[in-house]
Amino acid sequence: MKHATATVLDRMPDLLTPLRRHPRLTERSPGAFYQGSAAFLHVCDDPALGGIVATLRTRARGPWKRLPIATPEQRRGVLAAVVAALAQAGGAGRTTPPAKSGMEA
Repeated sequence: MKHATATVLDRMPDLLTPLRRHPRLTERSPGAFYQGSAAFLHVCDDPALGGIVATLRTRARGPWKRLPIATPEQRRGVLAAVVAALAQAGGAGRTTPPAKSGMEA
């Protein structure tokens, strides 16, 4: 499984824009988001799962979950999973994103 190309990433601003605006996430490379020093979400090309997926780690050092993101509905589901994971993680800073991020719970 490899990280998605810039061409693929350009087709999903509805997923990436809210992630890029979230105060607790940092995009270290295109489509690769970190919470602090821990890898959190990557957009990947996984032919075994039929295409583009988001891999999400809901706990530090926990297993990765592969979530399809081919449709707007699937991408909204991933954003909801991100909000839930960040709320569960708690810690310093905001546990829910600001309204402008587009990731309201």
